[in-house]
Amino acid sequence: MQNLGIKEIETANFYTPADISKILKVSTNTVYRWINLGLLSGFKFGGAYRVTQEDLEIFLKNSFLRNK
Repeated sequence: MQNLGIKEIETANFYTPADISKILKVSTNTVYRWINLGLLSGFKFGGAYRVTQEDLEIFLKNSFLRNK
C-alpha cells in the first residue's frame, strides 16, 4: 500500500472492489481476499476500500509473472 499525498489523491484514479470484480470477472469477495492477503494493495477511505489504478496495474503485472 502506498502513501498518497494531497497531489496524488487529487489526480489518482480509484477503483472499488466492485469495480475490480467487474473488470476481472471475479467475485467481490475474491477482491477483498486479495486485499486482505496483501496481494492487491488497497486502503480504506471513508470506511470503504479503494485501490489506485497504479496498484491494480502492479497486481496484474505480478499475477501474470507468477503464472508463467
